[in-house]
Amino acid sequence: MPGYLRGNAWVFRGLLDVDWEICPYSLVREMQRKGPITYDALGQYCMTKVDPEFPQKVRRGDFIVAEDNMGYGHDHDHACMSIKGAGVSAVLCESAAPYFLRNSIDHGLPVLEIPGIARTVSQGDELEVDLVRGVVTDVDTGVGLTFTPFPQFIMEIIDAGGLYPMLRKQMRIGQGEPPDVPARTAEQHSGVDLVKRYLEACSERRLEEAEAYLAADRELVFPWGRFRTLAELFTKAQAHYRWARKHYDTWDTIRRADGSVTVIVAGTLYGEASDGTPFAGVRYIDRLVIQDGRIVLHQVWNDLAGLRAREGHPSRIGQEGR
Repeated sequence: MPGYLRGNAWVFRGLLDVDWEICPYSLVREMQRKGPITYDALGQYCMTKVDPEFPQKVRRGDFIVAEDNMGYGHDHDHACMSIKGAGVSAVLCESAAPYFLRNSIDHGLPVLEIPGIARTVSQGDELEVDLVRGVVTDVDTGVGLTFTPFPQFIMEIIDAGGLYPMLRKQMRIGQGEPPDVPARTAEQHSGVDLVKRYLEACSERRLEEAEAYLAADRELVFPWGRFRTLAELFTKAQAHYRWARKHYDTWDTIRRADGSVTVIVAGTLYGEASDGTPFAGVRYIDRLVIQDGRIVLHQVWNDLAGLRAREGHPSRIGQEGR
């Protein structure tokens, strides 16, 4: 059943740091010198600082149950890879650190914040989790708890196994393109030019000009909500930053059978947080769909939400551990 998980609970108490308890970061440095890092390789060291035999004892589909601030520490994503590589299907916690939560979604690992879960569940209890309805049930005790389900676009990432697998899958849907090699026609390049002009107008707050690139029936999906107008979007964005600019790293385009063009751009952001402190190195991915020369969908994933979580130290975002 889609969105339905079942397994046993592994309960861990206290603060679980991404670079220590979950998976020592020193191992990552050693692995990087030897070659590419994989989920399976990191999974062999998952939680071994707390329980040295955990990777051998955990069964595929089981759950990690934790207390507050699960995934505390740096924005390193190796901890999420380690948990997924060990076969854990989801993390159930009282609360999660913002970067750990974000990175876990990017890797297709559900992290569910469920008040009372650490007090309700005991080691080894069999659990059922319904991601669609937002319900976790302790089969052994019959006790049920609720949580806020993920929105549909997050569920699409989870179902695909992560953000990049989802994007690769979307790029395969085009008209005759070989997998992982999106076609790049002159018309698609014009789509990139349109998106660049639109993004530059947005970053410079030339909203009337930017609105001209949008279709009448458009959808703007950002980490802090869904919007119909750019004015609404930027009013909400003031809680996260004063201004932001994009560094463009990669562009991908694909033409679909319905004549639409999808443009995907990835890179990093720099700018000023809401308190005036500069930030840089904040990751983003923008996905824009163009139909009949107008943008009908602008969908954004980025780490700007972490600015408020690190109030007073936003300039470190994207730079820690580097």
